[in-house]
Amino acid sequence: MPRSTRWILVVVLLAQLVWSAPLSLVFGRAYLITPEPGLLVLAVVFGAIAVGIVAVTATLLVRWQVVARTRRRLLDTGLRVPALLVDVAYTGTRVNGRTVRKLTFESRSTGTPIRAVERTTAALPEGTPATIAYDLADPAKAVVADDLIALAADLAGRADRKRQARIDEMFRQQGKSSSTTFRQDGPSVFTTRTVTVSGSDGVPSDLASHIHEASARGLGTALDQLRGMVRDGRLTQQQFDEVERQFSGLFGKPGA
Repeated sequence: MPRSTRWILVVVLLAQLVWSAPLSLVFGRAYLITPEPGLLVLAVVFGAIAVGIVAVTATLLVRWQVVARTRRRLLDTGLRVPALLVDVAYTGTRVNGRTVRKLTFESRSTGTPIRAVERTTAALPEGTPATIAYDLADPAKAVVADDLIALAADLAGRADRKRQARIDEMFRQQGKSSSTTFRQDGPSVFTTRTVTVSGSDGVPSDLASHIHEASARGLGTALDQLRGMVRDGRLTQQQFDEVERQFSGLFGKPGA
């Protein structure tokens, strides 16, 4: 159980003690003044609640101390082996709006499966590597040696960096692709991601990926620019016919 959850539980129990113990005293004193059976019953009931809360709180504190000592001992003297997260179970407990997860880590490096269970709000996917420290004399006593909160933050940071790298690569690819341009006085007719069509470079074999660039200027404007290039001698009639055929096919219009 996460430490923050423990403190919340202790606070809740003490809050119950704050009202049950005084009520028991109040009804007990009233019974001494006016010995009515009802007052005695109320004093006993609230007194029992107060005693029960104290007993439960004391039991939990002792148990937590034992668990903490065992964990420190295993971390100090236990054998450490690599492990993987094999199961993630969601509990019904929430801390600061985050669900507490029951994580089961398993190691098979010794030939015998060794498992360690941790409860944490850390979001870790199955297959996450970690380290288990266990007791050689009693392998059932095992704990996860890693800081799971820090491990989750590190994995999240790596995922963010990979995602950012993919986004950066997308923009780099976009930067390599220049928009379709037509110039009367320039050496090129239009530029695509991989080819430039001119009087000497030939016609691209596939213009489908560049339909957005062509549509930005319109089919008519594009063909007019190409006809001008034919008149200037920078584009052959055969090249023009091929480009016109491909553009007309993309726009669903017959060639001029």
